Amino acid sequence: MNAAKFQRGQEFLMNNWRSYEVGEASNLIGLLAISSLANILLFTALNDCPASSSKRYITTLGNIRLWGTADIESREGVDALLTSVKKVREVHSRMGERVRKVNKLNGITNNNKDLTRNLTLQEEIWDALKKDMEAAFTPKQLRLSRCYKAGLKKYLFVNQFEYALTQWSTGWIFTPPLSDILFPRASNTELEAVNHFLGVIGWLLGIDDKFNIGLQKNLSEHSKYYGELKKTFIVSALYHIDTNSKYLIELTLDRITPYSKVG
Repeated sequence: MNAAKFQRGQEFLMNNWRSYEVGEASNLIGLLAISSLANILLFTALNDCPASSSKRYITTLGNIRLWGTADIESREGVDALLTSVKKVREVHSRMGERVRKVNKLNGITNNNKDLTRNLTLQEEIWDALKKDMEAAFTPKQLRLSRCYKAGLKKYLFVNQFEYALTQWSTGWIFTPPLSDILFPRASNTELEAVNHFLGVIGWLLGIDDKFNIGLQKNLSEHSKYYGELKKTFIVSALYHIDTNSKYLIELTLDRITPYSKVG
């Protein structure tokens, strides 16, 4: 870890917190369109009701804010950061146990809790999204489904792929071209620093170095890998978004809107 670079990343994040919140909320749509991620959250009971959805999002923002303000030059600051990371890893561990339990019981079946029962989706939103996606200049090969094989979709996965996609939702906004919109005055040095910060946090949370985009050597590499994830998986998922993902996106965005207006 480059301590000075880590601290510059912390400073940039906290100085641009409001823009970060906007970008993070927007990226949730793409992230939760990935059916494997949406199902993990839904079928391990982490996001299956309004209260848990809003609590999880606010807790995540609180953790990132704590990591962004921790004084790594003091023992107290380092202890606070590591304690927070440990708690998050414990949550991930418990989620892994729940995933194993679901899989052991033959995965997601009709016997599972019917999460969409009596649910009325805002179909006009999804109709509009479908029209926009169909009208987009997206090559046909990028519109193909890249989900897990149909025979495996009922099972849940917690692996480095999911970690990398989750890191995309936070890190992509700090690379061009999106950073040009959200942080128009940011220098490459500042953007590289905040990506280094996210890379170190990702490493602490258990992302393997070869999947940790934040640890790439420069901003060009960060942008390249985040762009490939978006092009290969996020865009494809938006063309094949399922009911569970729609439910979770509506639920999450509906519950975080009041919080996004605070401050």
